[in-house]
Amino acid sequence: MRVSLALTSFLFCLCSASAQTTFPTEYPAEATAIAGTDLTARLAGKVFTVKSATNGNWRLEFDNRGYVFVDTDQGFRDNGPWLVEGEKWCTKLPKAGDNCSELYAVGNVLYYKRARNGEVVPMTLR
Repeated sequence: MRVSLALTSFLFCLCSASAQTTFPTEYPAEATAIAGTDLTARLAGKVFTVKSATNGNWRLEFDNRGYVFVDTDQGFRDNGPWLVEGEKWCTKLPKAGDNCSELYAVGNVLYYKRARNGEVVPMTLR
């Protein structure tokens, strides 16, 4: 009985550990920060695919009028103003809330850290 209980406990712990999603919380070592003066040029008028380990993929469209549109593959949609504040790009979304993040790059791939969980996600130009 003890062996069976111990084995059951071990398997439960093993399954629980493997069910947890891990994700990066640090920018890639080779990534460089994008200066605040360059953020608008990197984002305005562009559409990106964002890949999240915790929330699937989503589409971010930054229009030239200062609005961002978010559409996820899980059906979530939101939109609102985006702007540059110092060295960060910020969004003010009714559903997702206000958010500011630095933007980093490795080649053509951009990265930012999600405020919700600290996940660093890549943004690829479509």
